[in-house]
Amino acid sequence: MTNSLTSANIWVGNSGNAATAVSMSGDATMSNAGVVTLATSGVTAGSYAKVSVDAKGRVIAGLSMTSSDITTALTYTPVNKAGDTMVGALAMGGNDLTNSGNITMAANKYLGLSANSTNGTVAGQMWYDSGTIKYYDGSTTKSLGVAGAGITSLNGLSAGTQSFVLGTAGTDIGISSAGSAHTFDIPTASATKRGALSSADWSTFNSKMSNSLASTQVWVGNASGVAGAVALSGDISSITNAGVVTANKTTTAQSNKLLSLDGSGVAATMGNQLNGATSGSLTLIPAAVTTNYSLTFPGAQGASGQVLSNNGAGVLSWASAMTNSLTSANIWVGNSGNAATAVSMSGDATMSNAGVVTLANSGVTAGTYAKVSVDAKGRVIASASLSAADINTALTYTPVNKAGDTMVGALAMGTNNITNTGNITMAANKYFTLSANTTNGTTAGQMWYDTGTIKYYDGSVVKSLGVAGTGITT
Repeated sequence: MTNSLTSANIWVGNSGNAATAVSMSGDATMSNAGVVTLATSGVTAGSYAKVSVDAKGRVIAGLSMTSSDITTALTYTPVNKAGDTMVGALAMGGNDLTNSGNITMAANKYLGLSANSTNGTVAGQMWYDSGTIKYYDGSTTKSLGVAGAGITSLNGLSAGTQSFVLGTAGTDIGISSAGSAHTFDIPTASATKRGALSSADWSTFNSKMSNSLASTQVWVGNASGVAGAVALSGDISSITNAGVVTANKTTTAQSNKLLSLDGSGVAATMGNQLNGATSGSLTLIPAAVTTNYSLTFPGAQGASGQVLSNNGAGVLSWASAMTNSLTSANIWVGNSGNAATAVSMSGDATMSNAGVVTLANSGVTAGTYAKVSVDAKGRVIASASLSAADINTALTYTPVNKAGDTMVGALAMGTNNITNTGNITMAANKYFTLSANTTNGTTAGQMWYDTGTIKYYDGSVVKSLGVAGTGITT
């Protein structure tokens, strides 16, 4: 038997127990370099949330997850973050509803303010306290009542006519009220005072060093200890204004340049010097080559008496003589002693004496699944139904049930509207904060907070809610 063998064929024992040249086929093929390639299963390579598999654990089809897959797993329909309509009540569980747009209510519903005996601390907050609706105007708590002649007191002053004065006293911004005047003190900012920036200080800050620098240059301290703009040179051939550095290198064995591997990871040199363990050196220099070629050496030492054999493409291997006697369906495989040994393919695949490879079943029933278990070889070995826990884990949160649910955290509306609500009720010791708005409403029933005053539109005119009294006139 010679070592003549058609490219990409292998020796396999036939039914007559003689080594026969065949090409690997069926569930896998093999190149003349011994690279085994599994047959395509019919699916396009990619990532899928839902797959169909055959009995061998191979994915044969990739599918998109459908909305029914999600709702079946959750056992309810989640709320669409981009906007949706609830079909059940949404209980906030005492958590905040923040940054909402307009809140509109369906007809014949009620807004239930929080029963709260603790005064609010944020301007515009509103709550219900023992028969009285109260709100915080940014400095004091006020009780809503029937509008009267006006304010009774402003920062402790009750004069009929009051004024505002600007001052610079103190070490911090402050407001003081005395007589009929309210003084706003804003000192000039310094090391010991917080206040307004002076013109002189602004000029000092404006005269600091700029960030102007010519394209591709860098700041380097010179001999005088002053930052100067220079261009990189030497072993660096260039740098872009995006910070990309190009080294002065070579992949073609040019002298006096940094050696760089080419795109195949190969270093090109004119020769290599190997120093002896104790003395001397060996310099390897090829003769003049008329046609470029490569030699790939075996990965291990050959056995005694074996020789290197070239496959004609520069791939070297250890070879020894052998006969063509080979048991049916066996193949020659190098053993631990580096000798060709007759074995039958087993384990994850078998092969017939015609070279047809058949993958072993993985234990999974062929079908379509949204959730699968795979082994370290990428084979599907088990299937399961998608569960609500899978959805929650993937989302990293539990979605809201559209049919009605209880929140366990705050819901920020991102300035979007809450429309067509039923009754709105609040947990105890909470606050209803009106929108700070200087634009009058145009829909009957709208209410807003405008610079210390709660206003509402009655369908024809804007009205202000306030405390009854004889108060300040101007």
